[in-house]
Amino acid sequence: MTIRGYRLTIALMGGLALVFAGLSAWLFLRSILVVLADSRAEVLEEMRESALLQTNARDVAVTLRDANRWYGTLTPQPSESHEDRLLRRVKTGVIREIIAHLRELTGKDLGPDPTPWIEAYAPAEK
Repeated sequence: MTIRGYRLTIALMGGLALVFAGLSAWLFLRSILVVLADSRAEVLEEMRESALLQTNARDVAVTLRDANRWYGTLTPQPSESHEDRLLRRVKTGVIREIIAHLRELTGKDLGPDPTPWIEAYAPAEK
């Protein structure tokens, strides 16, 4: 093999190494986002479980307020990631179940929006 052949081989191997390094970094970052989404979804599920065990509408409404506020985006990008959309769906389901529990406890129907429930049953914040 000539010197030119060796240089070409080394350049190709270097390019492949850069591609594989970039792919590995991207996969690592994606795995971090999945772990973050899972931990945040777990917190929302814990809020749901806590609310469904409570029998006092005031306490349930406080948990509803916390669940309604609690949610941050995982990525600083203007568009939502797959993980962000997943968390939004989890949050929507948790809020829906907490409101259904409030309906059972109070016998009232203030609609699917959490705001009227929070205003009616959660104490005002200081």
